[in-house]
Amino acid sequence: MHLLHSGTWKFIAESKQIAKKYMKVGIGNGEHASLWYDPWLKEGALIDHVGKLHPDIITHPDWKVSVLIQNNNWIQPVHSFATFWDWVLKMDIHAQREDF
Repeated sequence: MHLLHSGTWKFIAESKQIAKKYMKVGIGNGEHASLWYDPWLKEGALIDHVGKLHPDIITHPDWKVSVLIQNNNWIQPVHSFATFWDWVLKMDIHAQREDF
């Protein structure tokens, strides 16, 4: 069995972090994209930011982005989203389709 050089694993780990910056989920109706764990914001996955600043607001880990959408518009369901709300408002909603 041939073990890969540790430099290879380091390269893979670094590449994963770079790739994550470019992987995004487009929001359609919001019913399939995870509010916390999918990278649907330009800033990345919300969990990466909320976990550091407001770990107490993740009371519903199974929420989908659809909890923020009503009548094809963004709605702020809880006050604690205020910190991230400007990020959300920058995102387009394509409500006639599923998330992509």
